[in-house]
Amino acid sequence: MRKAYTLILLLSGSFATYGQPQDSLINQRLKKQDSLKLRTMMTMSASSVVPNPKIPSYVPPSPQAQALTRYGDYPVDYHTGLVDMTVPVYEIITKEFRLPIEMKFHASGRLAYEANGILGMRWTLNCGGVITRSLKGRPDEWSYLTNHAFNPANGTPSYEELYNSCVEGYRNTDYVHNTKYDSEYDIFSFVLPNGKSGKFIMKEENGTKKPMLIPYQAIKIEPIANPANNGIYDAIRITDTDGKEYYYTGTFTFGSSELPHEGIYGSIWSSWDLSYMVSAGKTDTVKFTYQRSESPYQHYTERTSTGDNLRDYSTSANFHQYDYTGPEVMYMLSTNNVKDDWFDNHGARLSSVLSSISFNGGTVNFFYRSNGYHDSFLDRIEVTGPGGSGLRKVKFNTSKSSGESELEYLRSIEFCGQEGLVEEKYSFDYFEPPVSGVGTGLGYKDWWGYYTWNTGNNSHLIPVRDVWLNVADQGNTSSVLKPVGYQAVNRDAHTESKKVGMLKSIQYPTGGRTEFDYEGNYYDMTIYTPQNGAKTEGPGLRIKQVKKIPVNGPATVSTFKYGYYEDGRGYIAPALRAGAHLTEEYVMYLSWDYPLYFNSDGNVTFTGDEHAAYRIMDYLSDPAFDYSIWGNNYISYDYVTEYTGTENAPLMKTVYNYSLKDYKTNAFTISDRIGTPVEKVYADPADIWMGGKLLEKTSYKQNSSGVFTEKTIRDTYSYQSFTKGTAWDMPVYRHVLMGINRPYTKQYNNPGELERLYYNTEKDYHDNSCNVYGYGFRKYTSGEEKVMQHVSQVFNADGTAFTKIKNYTYDPGYLLTKSEEVINSGQVSEKQTFNYSFDDISKPVYSTMTDKNILDQVIQTDYYKDGKLLFTQKTNYGYWGSNLYAPADITTQKAGGESETRIIFHKYDDRGNVNCLSMANGPKISYLYSYNGRYPIVKVENAEYSVLENVLGAAAIKSFQRRDNPTDEQINTFIAPLRATLKEASINSYTYRPMIGLTSETSGSDLTTRYEYDNFQRLWRIKDQNGKVLKEYNYHFKQ
Repeated sequence: MRKAYTLILLLSGSFATYGQPQDSLINQRLKKQDSLKLRTMMTMSASSVVPNPKIPSYVPPSPQAQALTRYGDYPVDYHTGLVDMTVPVYEIITKEFRLPIEMKFHASGRLAYEANGILGMRWTLNCGGVITRSLKGRPDEWSYLTNHAFNPANGTPSYEELYNSCVEGYRNTDYVHNTKYDSEYDIFSFVLPNGKSGKFIMKEENGTKKPMLIPYQAIKIEPIANPANNGIYDAIRITDTDGKEYYYTGTFTFGSSELPHEGIYGSIWSSWDLSYMVSAGKTDTVKFTYQRSESPYQHYTERTSTGDNLRDYSTSANFHQYDYTGPEVMYMLSTNNVKDDWFDNHGARLSSVLSSISFNGGTVNFFYRSNGYHDSFLDRIEVTGPGGSGLRKVKFNTSKSSGESELEYLRSIEFCGQEGLVEEKYSFDYFEPPVSGVGTGLGYKDWWGYYTWNTGNNSHLIPVRDVWLNVADQGNTSSVLKPVGYQAVNRDAHTESKKVGMLKSIQYPTGGRTEFDYEGNYYDMTIYTPQNGAKTEGPGLRIKQVKKIPVNGPATVSTFKYGYYEDGRGYIAPALRAGAHLTEEYVMYLSWDYPLYFNSDGNVTFTGDEHAAYRIMDYLSDPAFDYSIWGNNYISYDYVTEYTGTENAPLMKTVYNYSLKDYKTNAFTISDRIGTPVEKVYADPADIWMGGKLLEKTSYKQNSSGVFTEKTIRDTYSYQSFTKGTAWDMPVYRHVLMGINRPYTKQYNNPGELERLYYNTEKDYHDNSCNVYGYGFRKYTSGEEKVMQHVSQVFNADGTAFTKIKNYTYDPGYLLTKSEEVINSGQVSEKQTFNYSFDDISKPVYSTMTDKNILDQVIQTDYYKDGKLLFTQKTNYGYWGSNLYAPADITTQKAGGESETRIIFHKYDDRGNVNCLSMANGPKISYLYSYNGRYPIVKVENAEYSVLENVLGAAAIKSFQRRDNPTDEQINTFIAPLRATLKEASINSYTYRPMIGLTSETSGSDLTTRYEYDNFQRLWRIKDQNGKVLKEYNYHFKQ
């Protein structure tokens, strides 16, 4: 039988997402604003002349020589001190999608319980997408739940509300109260193939659940419930702002031990993998398949519990510490008041790994190998074209290091051409384990779960401390000092330990190399203390130095200093500091019927209910609250300085200034008439999307004395927070653990009688003595911080500066860019304003586009100079059937003038390809396609599309378009009637090697240029129609 003060800790999982450096995010955001679709079809300045839009080209450009691979450029997230280490593997390019396959290494420091991934330790293969769920309480969508709103405005929750909300101790056979609430939102995290990521909750709104994104994004999320599976979300569809849909299907379910034990049956999905993605017009689809893999995991935690503060409410004079019919454990606390536990959580974790990606014209297949217990390592990736023809192979090589018992390190990746020969190779080096090896036992982790060999007592995790216990012994209470924990336990962070297994260098095919060095994160109790204040090593690593070493010439070195004073100090939330929130308090409450005497007939006469309680204090090795909603970047820096130059001579200094994130906690509400319990907290997610933004970036050069005092460039950014939604939930935990002791002679035969006794006994104790349940109201907000102004200054030698100011405004509904204004040093203002489909929903086509989440297409741009409208460009969309919404025409209008049509789109095919277009009053330009609609094979100027159909036949055109890989001869034969018939037209034709490039283009004057490729699909030769080599490219890599 379990001891009365033994507890089961319910730990919820956390899902980490690693973002891009904030300055690169700003650049991407501004670049995206500068490259809105169809705006790039006009090249103009804000002048009084209205230029003509350019005819868009649907023929790929002539292939260019592939640039030699150079040493890597790895951006640093200065705010967190992490390096974005990305190695491109392959990029799938279809008509509507670009899907990069990349390797990423997260060098935040070695964890105590590292596990192998498919590329060994710490490398991940980024491709596709996933949605995960962190379960809070009951599944949000479970059909057995009763809708109930939780909000502080409703006042103090009743015992009934708390009882129906808390999953701890809930009895699924409760015949009295079958009502079940879900008082906490599950946290869903998503990743899209285009790099977008975020979190969302399913907000309760008027009895229905609607997704609320954190931070806000104008994407559309549609969970798909299965009524046959108790309403559980079997799939989730995400639609991006361009109307592209990403469909995720359930992959893995929570295990029975991870769910509340109250009759939840069926598949409760914990993750959904990307199954397919489809373009807005449903003309382009990419499909993903997966296979299951198992990998080992382990996680050790430790707990020491104490019991004291007896509350004896009994009334029987006969009750004493040795009565076996009563709660004798209450009084045995005097001799058995400290209990130690440790938990070894290990096993094999199921996961899904990519098996194939298929798309129009090709397939990428993934092959795995097993190397030890439950490990699946990616062996190679093979890319095939039409008909299964091999195009490329990428080989991954892993091996163990001496001193590592299980973990494998990725040593190299090899890129092979069609004949299987290695054309390019990347090699990787790491900080190796010590000669003595890597410890894998209970006590090798610091306060934050990172590896440390500097533990002293590596058999335990709880450092010793003395605590006072109020112990009752035969009716008398006394204070006793008891040791809790273990001697010589050291949980301090240790830099050298955390560096083990981190990436040390990358060797490139050119022979160039990039080297990395790291140091521990440090923090102070306040970020704004004076220079050289005391500091403590914190969780994880930050980048210390990046050295780029080319084959020839000197190395370029970037060295990083952290903190305003460059003394290394960052900021960490109080709740995440070493040793924080490692104590929990509970109350053990026991009720019993005491047999007063036996009657002459053998029956027992009972006194009334007796009860007593005592306090449980848990001293833990790991924090007692779930902070996964905050992510995994514990420490942040408001100032980071980068020195760049040669190894011994820095030439430039750049200072980055960031806003800090503020991770907050709130305390659970507990009322206890005996005393004040130890504070128990929960993470406050209200502002998690705020902060971490680049405020200023200033570059300096050395003065004549070698001191960095002369500014060269300064960029400053100001932001505004836009809140888009608010939601409340109510985390609940059981503070009082209850037991009822009844002799076997007292029976409960009626259904619900025992449950009613439990409920009423707990309710009385909750209302009159000590709250059985602790609760808190938690606020979620959805919003986004947007750049409102970007001031860029370029300084002259005399200190004066050329200043350019960019101002931005945003649509309040979707937070898309509404206007961009540029003001130069001469105070000349040039401004553009943008209208989207949702700005004109009175027109059916735009109303439907908005419903389909096709939001980011600019349909109107107004150009201003110094506040005066110059001209307007409109792209008018139409519906062309088969789900295709595409431009019908493009018009321009000078201020005060008439609207003029510039480009007319006459026809599209069922794949969304343009068949015919023209300039206003200009000749028609018509296109035919093949290779299953992927590439244009002929461009005919001065001919309507109907003329092409008359010559070749509409059915023949459609049939030839669907050919997957026609030969050059078949294409030339098919289009020969056009050249023979349309003498007044200019006809250009094209042939291709699918997924590689253009192989020939024949002009209207019948001159042909041919392109040849090597075994690695790189452009090799360009020849004229006579076979003469016009240009040749040779690729020489260091062997």
